[in-house]
Amino acid sequence: MNCEVRGLTFFHGDDGRRGFVNVALATIDFPELRLQLEGVRLTHSDKGWRALPPVAQIRGSSGSAIYWRSGSPLADAACKAMLAMYEKMGGPKPEAVADNVAARRRIAERKARAKPVPYRTVEEIDAGMALSEMGLSRPDMAGLARTLGVA
Repeated sequence: MNCEVRGLTFFHGDDGRRGFVNVALATIDFPELRLQLEGVRLTHSDKGWRALPPVAQIRGSSGSAIYWRSGSPLADAACKAMLAMYEKMGGPKPEAVADNVAARRRIAERKARAKPVPYRTVEEIDAGMALSEMGLSRPDMAGLARTLGVA
């Protein structure tokens, strides 16, 4: 897939909360698709370089307005073009996230806080099953009832 980088700026001040580091923002033109995207992010992590879509959300939705699959032809073309421009502009290779102790600590803390949702098949769920067996508590049920409008 053919793409052209129309502009690239270095990204400074990444807070290190994620498992990757934002290094640049770009405006990319995809002539074949007649598409131009602003705010495409070039990132670096333990897995290498990646291009991520711009952060754009639809009002009233938690989903992103633009999404592409990592490793898709569009993502690979954007990454190669951005990385070539980044290197031509003299962009430094960022500190590997594996070496960033603070980022690794925050990622581990976030994973430790995550509570796995118990998996049950329909046959295992019984109408008389206690809420605690389902992985729910009374406050959880009250919130669910309010959401469903049955409270």
